Amino acid sequence: MLAIALLETLVAKHPDNMDYSTTLARNCVNVAIVLKELDRVDESIAMYDRGSSLLIPWVEKYPDDEIAGSLLAIIYNNTGIHDVSGAQFGDAVDRLRKAISIHERLVLAHPQKLIFRNSLGLHHTSLGDALEKMGDLDGAITEHRHAVRVFVANWKMAPEHDRFAYSLASGYGNCGSCLKQRGEYDEAVRFQQLAV
Repeated sequence: MLAIALLETLVAKHPDNMDYSTTLARNCVNVAIVLKELDRVDESIAMYDRGSSLLIPWVEKYPDDEIAGSLLAIIYNNTGIHDVSGAQFGDAVDRLRKAISIHERLVLAHPQKLIFRNSLGLHHTSLGDALEKMGDLDGAITEHRHAVRVFVANWKMAPEHDRFAYSLASGYGNCGSCLKQRGEYDEAVRFQQLAV
């Protein structure tokens, strides 16, 4: 945690330096991911919270900044997923919608960056999963369909990227699974077939 301590000092000395803040936030995210892997969830959430506290002012000041925006969206997505696993569904939905909002803005500001589109689709997938766990199948299907539309557009623009093909196949499968749960078997089969 020496790097974080050094960056904390730099941020304290230079609060108007966005690079120091985003680098510290990135380190916080990296540590949070490792802590989550070690099942040290409370510490992980604290690191995510520290990262978001650094990024929110910058994203508010520069809403189209791709580094600060992407990092904050990652934090909202990852903590939203955590909230789902802890059955804190209201918080999860709120955080996941914030992640979607940030990436929608980034896609508009940087349309050439297909990775932002893919991230947007993944956030819709995360929200769809959360809504499914809450029992809101209509909402889940809507979000999974949003994800599929994003993934189809990405895949058409760059069919050579395996990540986009994987996201698209997963999106079809997620949507098909929710349709099956809702009893729409013909539509579920159609989506599941598109997934393979």
